[in-house]
Amino acid sequence: MVGADLSVDLNQYKQLFIEEAREHIDNLTKGLLMIEKDPSNIEAINNLFRSAHTLKGSSAMMGLKDIATLTHAMEDVFDGLRKGEKVTTDLINVLLECIDALTYRLDKWQSGIADEIDVNPLLQKLKLFLNR
Repeated sequence: MVGADLSVDLNQYKQLFIEEAREHIDNLTKGLLMIEKDPSNIEAINNLFRSAHTLKGSSAMMGLKDIATLTHAMEDVFDGLRKGEKVTTDLINVLLECIDALTYRLDKWQSGIADEIDVNPLLQKLKLFLNR
């Protein structure tokens, strides 16, 4: 098998990725609403961390650098919450903004529009919560 073509056609995984990404985005939305009502719900915070972590990895494998970058920052925020950082209304609002951006990007990518989104404004907002 010397010289065999080992490249993988990512298009065959695109639909599966989209379905799983939508599930994770739905889990993130529901989890945020749960911790908004009960900031001490560590199970919800752990689920948020896991969904962000999984979405980060799978989007990186699909070449969606902007999604991977944004979910990495979200994962860092959720890790901070696991370590005792406070849940605030401002934090919930920024994370919901992130989810809107992820949904928008996923919708565009599913429609065949490959333009990356500018995640820098959201990263700056998240950084405010990471540097407390």
